Amino acid sequence: MTIDAVRRAGITVSNKGNIYEIKGRQQYHLPQRTVVEGDWSAAAFWLVAGVIGKHPITVQGINYDSLQGDRCIVDHLRKMGAFIEIADNRVVAFPSQLFGTDLDCMDTPDLVPILAVAAAAASGSTEFYNVGRLRYKESDRLAAMQKTLAAFGIASSVGEDTFTVYGGTPVAKSAVDSFGDHRIAMSAAILSTIADGETTILGAECVAKSYPSFYDHFLMLGGNVNR
Repeated sequence: MTIDAVRRAGITVSNKGNIYEIKGRQQYHLPQRTVVEGDWSAAAFWLVAGVIGKHPITVQGINYDSLQGDRCIVDHLRKMGAFIEIADNRVVAFPSQLFGTDLDCMDTPDLVPILAVAAAAASGSTEFYNVGRLRYKESDRLAAMQKTLAAFGIASSVGEDTFTVYGGTPVAKSAVDSFGDHRIAMSAAILSTIADGETTILGAECVAKSYPSFYDHFLMLGGNVNR
């Protein structure tokens, strides 16, 4: 994505394998108008909210042909049976009957927490594989999501390089620890929209790392938040 951005500004970048070369004394020629595309990593939370909820959710300003790896959220959700419509620079996620499947998350590890929320709402079990490196993110996200799902009465199991979620009916049974991890906090908030009972998220303010206005948008979409 960085290389694409500088090339758009007229900079020549060459690469062979893992070696990149940028010659000096080049001049930037920025276009008069540049559109900064939206963040698929953030959009993923609302797309999951749309497919597990009762009303469609539209996310605008995102490019389906983006170089962002997390645009694969659409492919992953469709593999689970989600109905998602793409038009121009917007994506619409419709309430869907989801089912368990196998998902390779080698190139999309940051999507696993919110995809686990979709898996919790699905029938059957969903296995995420190539996910071992999630242990070394802002938290051990495999352990964190297992505990988060358990707080909603959803069973899961962790393997060496796999994470399996067994779909069920989410019920808020205990407070959710965010582990200081923005993606865990946001995933818990989305799961709360379909869970019986009131959900408490400890350390919920950690969403500020990547999405400071997350709870504002949550409220705009009809959610209830007491801070």
